[in-house]
Amino acid sequence: MSDVLDTEGFSKSISTTTFLKLCESSVIDMGPPLSEPEGDTNEYYIGRKLKEVFKCDVEELVQRSPDEVFVFYGCSKDIVNRFLPHPHTVELWRVDDEFVPFLLIHDIDYYDRIREEDPYKDKTVKLLEYYKSEEVSSSVGTDDSKNHFPFNVVVFSDEEEFSDRMDGVVVVCGEPGSGKSVLSCRLSKHLKETDNQKWVIRIHLPERIQCVNGEPDAKNLRQLAILCGVQTDGIEFFLFQQSVNNGVSFKIVIILDAFDEISEQGRDYILNIVSSLNQTKVSKIYIFSRTVSALQTQIEDRYIDEAVFELTSFSDDQLDEFVEKYWKAKGLTRISGPELRSAVKSTVDTYREAMKGNKAVLRNPLLIRMIAEGEGSSHVDQETRQYTPGYRSMFDIYRNFANYKSNVYLDEKLRLESHTFRASREYERARIKDEFFYKLGLLATCVIFHDIKRDILRADELEAHERLTKEVADGDIGYGIVDGLIEGVIPRFIHKTFAEFFAAEFLFRRIKQNPSLANSVLKTYKSDEYEQVMSFLEDFAAASSELHSAIVREDDNRHLLITEENMYHPDEFGRTPLHIAALLEDTDVIDRYPVSESLLRKDMFGMTPLMYADKRRKYRALNKLCSLLSEAEIDWAKELPTVFDNLMKEKDSLKSVLYIAVRRDLCSLLRVLLNQFCRKRSEHHRDINSHRVDVDSIRGGLNETVLFDVQSRAAIELLLPYCDTQAVDEYGDTALHYISDLAPRLCLRDAGFYEEVELFFLYLQVDVPNRMQDTPLLTCVEGGNHELVKLLLLRSRTNAKDILGRTPLQVAVKEKRPDMISLLLPHSSVHPFEEQSQFDLSMPLKKLGRIFSHATGTETLVSLYYSSEKLCRIASGKKKEGTLLDAFKALFPYVNIDDESNWLAKCIEKSAFEGETYKTVLKLLLFRFDAVSANISGDTALHTCAGIGSVPGAQLLLPHLDIWATNAAGMTAFEVACRRHRKSRDVANLFRRWADNYICWHDFS
Repeated sequence: MSDVLDTEGFSKSISTTTFLKLCESSVIDMGPPLSEPEGDTNEYYIGRKLKEVFKCDVEELVQRSPDEVFVFYGCSKDIVNRFLPHPHTVELWRVDDEFVPFLLIHDIDYYDRIREEDPYKDKTVKLLEYYKSEEVSSSVGTDDSKNHFPFNVVVFSDEEEFSDRMDGVVVVCGEPGSGKSVLSCRLSKHLKETDNQKWVIRIHLPERIQCVNGEPDAKNLRQLAILCGVQTDGIEFFLFQQSVNNGVSFKIVIILDAFDEISEQGRDYILNIVSSLNQTKVSKIYIFSRTVSALQTQIEDRYIDEAVFELTSFSDDQLDEFVEKYWKAKGLTRISGPELRSAVKSTVDTYREAMKGNKAVLRNPLLIRMIAEGEGSSHVDQETRQYTPGYRSMFDIYRNFANYKSNVYLDEKLRLESHTFRASREYERARIKDEFFYKLGLLATCVIFHDIKRDILRADELEAHERLTKEVADGDIGYGIVDGLIEGVIPRFIHKTFAEFFAAEFLFRRIKQNPSLANSVLKTYKSDEYEQVMSFLEDFAAASSELHSAIVREDDNRHLLITEENMYHPDEFGRTPLHIAALLEDTDVIDRYPVSESLLRKDMFGMTPLMYADKRRKYRALNKLCSLLSEAEIDWAKELPTVFDNLMKEKDSLKSVLYIAVRRDLCSLLRVLLNQFCRKRSEHHRDINSHRVDVDSIRGGLNETVLFDVQSRAAIELLLPYCDTQAVDEYGDTALHYISDLAPRLCLRDAGFYEEVELFFLYLQVDVPNRMQDTPLLTCVEGGNHELVKLLLLRSRTNAKDILGRTPLQVAVKEKRPDMISLLLPHSSVHPFEEQSQFDLSMPLKKLGRIFSHATGTETLVSLYYSSEKLCRIASGKKKEGTLLDAFKALFPYVNIDDESNWLAKCIEKSAFEGETYKTVLKLLLFRFDAVSANISGDTALHTCAGIGSVPGAQLLLPHLDIWATNAAGMTAFEVACRRHRKSRDVANLFRRWADNYICWHDFS
């Protein structure tokens, strides 16, 4: 209690009775008790992993260290190879293969196995997952806006590592049924058990949000206390205030569960609370939600720094473990040991085979739990399976589970009503089953469509719902799927997805009976909140057609079902297979679909395939359909109302459909957008089409136009009549700068990319610096695109300098790019430029700079083709003499020498070489320079050797020099050596022996 700051406030907040109780207790337990996972969940719980994703740059591949291994996942070999540095290619991983730096896997479970393999145990193995959406993603105002590399680095954490994270706000997302609520329960208990100073508050938002009365105020601590279940008076509220505002006596941790299950207004209120608490002493906030993309945007809009995790599905190995534990915990089997494991493996393998094209469904914890329950019941009485494993999708599992539950209810009901005559038995079965689905469907519809239920339900159905709600409160209805009420008002389904399934089933039957309901249902397609309900609704409608069902569940062989008969066959909503393909953006089916008249055919909702693609913002499907309808007479504004509205109103390029079409290279869609809704830049078109969109008015975060993000020649040709080719962004970059910067991240192995650049050359100034004085050539050299540099060299100055005074060649050396150095050097001059040096050896080559430091300006390099790799190794700090010697041999012929009389002596004095390497260098020097030359002080190279005590140098020079030659001070080399006796004794002795031999030879001659 010593941590309490406001003693006066404390005394007012606590009664005498409470104070005495506190004095007698060693523990203060504040707030509502933490909830446990329901039932026996802990008995069959499997530890989970969470995935965190980070941006990755293609430069990490280019500058890979020998100890790094990159494992790619989620795409084909062709996509990976587009981004690998030449000459590397990716290899499909196989067990016991030799070491390969770039690997491809098709099952994410293989990642852990690779790390355990001998060739990779001591390596840094990075997992790069393919995110197609990353090709069009960008972050305003950051360098990431230029990053087209569609891979993200994935890092996995177990539950303990996750709970130890220090981030202030943590978002945990996961697909429906992935176990987010169970994890939030376990997390709350773990945090409390590891630190008694933590006041952990777990809030199940759908239940607690109803408790907030009046106008929500994110800064109102009393409202927050009500939301958290904390008492709003007395000692508990006092300590809550102190902990929030001052961080004492408790460290508050708030866990917000089921964020996606509350209304939009409620979500906005909760995020405002998070933003407000982020400025207080609250230790940590967790948000558990089904979807994360919209949530993350909303959080970032409030300038909250958050860490985002995704709860992963079960691995293949965990499926068997879970089913075995579940059967044991539920008492659903009478077998054990090897017999049980065999039964488990047989059951799971059957489903693996049935769902081999859709493993993600089987790995969902809630779905495998439903399978385990249905299959487990058959093992109790040794009966045949309850489930038929012929289905392949999430919908099939829910439908079969619902049928299983209805059969359980049906059998129980019939046993209770065994007096019924056999003649009416079948009628009773049908009635009871209809009653089961009707009651659950009506309850679910009111839960999911709570805010718009009066638009969907009739008056008699609303009255029936009130009666059913009372029955739920009394415990008369549940079926093992509904568990009481939330705050006495809203039925609590055991999982939201069950409510979505039964709501979809209810709507499916209602729409068929009452087509006027179609308009109300159609409005929900615009909202992400109802996405799962609409998905189930499409499944129900498609169930009557094999082709429709195959498209919905993305069956690998669906294209084989496209026959003349199936092409015209509608589903229960009057939709052709093309409607479904457009709705789900199945471009493979659209490509193979030959019936053009279906393109404008309307279903019972009055929608064409084009309208569905527009409403659901399925832009790739729109692109395909636009190409098929290029010659048709269509009112495009009417067919594409969502696109039209976006294009006319949205000026932020990141949100503009025009930008998306350009970035994704959707040229057919782009052609329609430009031709139908935009105006060209000529004065004539500005006058007659003033109501149309000015393409240049759509700008990005750096004030760049859409022309800066083109991906193909076709897109450039479409855009040029509509765009200002002289436009620059806020840094002075032109569209060509962007192309130069993005080149390493694009598909550089496609010839079309270079056609795109050459087309730019016709319309844009090539050799133009931006505000940092970077020309496209400098940008491209730094980016490392060899082929693009070739194109730019023909049109650019090679002596242009950036703001740091670096030429393209200097940038290439600094970036350690041998191929770029080799390419640039032949385009350089032998002589330095009048106003600036071409190359400064002392900057990138400090070691060799000692040798050449006396050359004029240390400035000349001409052709380094032979030694570019060596040059980069030296620039990286390698000091092997062999490498230095190779570089010296290559550089020496091209060094610009203005005073050859002093060169030999200086090189001897400044040499970084020793031993035999030193002798080799001196021999090279003697081939080029006259040994008898002397500097301004009259010192020859022999005088220098005498001064520094270089015996090898003297041995090489003596045959070429007059030993009696004197310098300006009248001293011979021998006299210089004697004067520095301690340092040059060996040299002096060498000179004495040479002088004796010289005298003898002279006398003899």
